[in-house]
Amino acid sequence: MVAIAIALWGCSDKAFVVPPVIDRLGAKLPRSTDNFYFHESGGIPFSLCQYRFDFAPRDFSSFAAELPCPLGPAESGTSDLATVHTNDRPWYTPEMATRHRGCEGRVGSWDFSILVDVGLPDRSTAYIVLSD
Repeated sequence: MVAIAIALWGCSDKAFVVPPVIDRLGAKLPRSTDNFYFHESGGIPFSLCQYRFDFAPRDFSSFAAELPCPLGPAESGTSDLATVHTNDRPWYTPEMATRHRGCEGRVGSWDFSILVDVGLPDRSTAYIVLSD
C-alpha cells in the first residue's frame, strides 16, 4: 500500500493513499488523516523530508502519544519549529499557524522538528520536517 502511495505522489506531492506511519519518525498517523503531502529532496550530503497533513482534533492526544518528543504547550505567534528555509512547496506553510504546539529532537540519524497547528476548531494540521 505504501509503495502505491509513493508511486502516485508524482509532482503534486499529495498522496492518494495515506500511509499508516511516518517510518523515519516511527509515528503512526491518526485515523482521520487527510490531505497528506510528502516531499523528499537532497540525498548527498543530506536529505530533507517534509510532511503536512490534516487530522480531526479528537485524534490529537493519540497522535501526540505516537511522537518521539512531548509537544509543548499551545502558543500563538510565529515559531521556528518545522521551518524549511529553502521551502518551495506551496502546501508546506507552518508560518501560517495561528495557534500551535511543537517539539524537536533526533531519531536515529534524523533530526526532526514538528509543529501542529491547533488554531482551527474543525481540524489540526501537522507540519514535520526531518533531515539527516
